[in-house]
Amino acid sequence: MSIVTRFAPSPTGRLHAGNLRTALFNWCLARGAGGRFLLRAEDTDATREGEGDLEQQLADLAWFGLDWDAGPDRDGPGGPFRQSARGEIYREYLGQLAESGHAYTCYRTDEELRRRRAELRRQGLPPRYDRAWAELPHAEVVRRRESGQLPAIRFAAPATGEIAWEDLVRGRRALPATEISDFVLARSGGAPGFLFANALDDALMGVTHVLRGEDHLVNTARQLVILEALGLAAPRYGHMPLLAGPDGVKLSKRTGATSCGEFRAAGLLPLALANTLARLGHPWEEHGLMSMQQLAAGFDPGNLTTSAQRFDPAQLGHWQRLALDALDDEALARWAGE
Repeated sequence: MSIVTRFAPSPTGRLHAGNLRTALFNWCLARGAGGRFLLRAEDTDATREGEGDLEQQLADLAWFGLDWDAGPDRDGPGGPFRQSARGEIYREYLGQLAESGHAYTCYRTDEELRRRRAELRRQGLPPRYDRAWAELPHAEVVRRRESGQLPAIRFAAPATGEIAWEDLVRGRRALPATEISDFVLARSGGAPGFLFANALDDALMGVTHVLRGEDHLVNTARQLVILEALGLAAPRYGHMPLLAGPDGVKLSKRTGATSCGEFRAAGLLPLALANTLARLGHPWEEHGLMSMQQLAAGFDPGNLTTSAQRFDPAQLGHWQRLALDALDDEALARWAGE
């Protein structure tokens, strides 16, 4: 089987070290096996997308040393590669789920859901979605519909059994079906939710392997039941520990993690950054500077650790010195003139 991986950022700001490590490991997995690496822009929420963010992300990834076989800037099988251009596809498959009884409309408002969760917490119960509570009398549904309220579309999750998979990093994982409840497939405005669009796109684009953060473990169980209901092949998932900063706080745009653009502006060589990130959670036989091709050839998701990893920018200095030493005179002069 030819391996196909992807990196699917939301175009809502600059990429940081945690994003780049995820992209790097997915690229290594594909390129090391002679497979394909895809980029997909998960841009269904236009209110959060900044002008030029997608173009900047593509430029940052290219500077970092990654190449891709298809993406928002080049079409290929399974495209288009911007979710904002895939609306008809999402509507078609939402219809299939509704026809098969795996999806239904929900007219409960966000405010009603918040009050319900707060009530459950006061009772000492888990704040889970309750399908029976969410049912409204037909007359009330008609009233809300006529007032212009649009429903969300939810997945009718299984009530018994477990969802299990063989994780590329963590081995066998299983989650009781009762843990996933009836999650949202599409928001009330009609925009597809992450769980649905992300899983469907992976299947239709032929993605075979997905490496992502451990915060997606529950999402994986939900996405597996979506794809099973649609009769589509699911990729193999692997969940890595999230990358934290020196203070132990998860790297994110919200916490002000150093962006790729800032690394670039500081004169950091992309190979120095790649070698630093590659060693956060993955052992290597080679202790010196490795090329991108060497990183791809030596990468094995089964060797990824499950222990927490911290990114300390101070580590970059060592790899920057080695990367500078590896430059020829012409390349060194170009770097010095930037």
